[in-house]
Amino acid sequence: MTKLILVGVILLLSALVASSQAVNSARPEMKPELAGVWIPEVEKTNKPDAGSEGWTNVVIEQSDTQVKFRLVYPPGAKPPTREFAYYTDQRGETNSGTVYFFFVANKKMADEEVRSKANWDGAVLVVIHQLIVHDGPLTVNVELTMRWSMSDDGKTLTRTMNTVTKSATYLQKTAGSEKLYPLAVPNGKNAESKDVYLRLEPKQKD
Repeated sequence: MTKLILVGVILLLSALVASSQAVNSARPEMKPELAGVWIPEVEKTNKPDAGSEGWTNVVIEQSDTQVKFRLVYPPGAKPPTREFAYYTDQRGETNSGTVYFFFVANKKMADEEVRSKANWDGAVLVVIHQLIVHDGPLTVNVELTMRWSMSDDGKTLTRTMNTVTKSATYLQKTAGSEKLYPLAVPNGKNAESKDVYLRLEPKQKD
């Protein structure tokens, strides 16, 4: 009788574990709530008394399949705002603007239109950009992977970027002629870069 009871307990426990695993696998993974206003940590450090209007405001809107970034620069900046929208179902998107927002380490101009694809990797928003960077006669094709991750307390947002150089060409101009030369590119990823954004708390009402 004791053995039968023991076997019954084991079977019951196994059924409970299997049921728990089934529930967990069926439960959709929660995505972080990125929506809100964020400011670059470096700006707050360098200009602590500037206030919200004196810092770049990164306004994020989030829905089931879209994350939109709107950059509102301090007064006098040109352009005063920029917008970038990403679709997390990997349908792909095209945004216009300079490489500055994507590529902090290299502020050179990219093509006006930048193609990308976005998706969620667990709680991390991943956006892979295909960039064409121009520097005089040099043209470089770059794949940039941007990862946005939020802290557990929801107060900081970290953007991590890695780049891979796909190809590069050099345009040589001589009297009356032009010739395009392919250049050897390094293998592997370039140095990783990170920047941090702080959630801007709304002003408390009196």
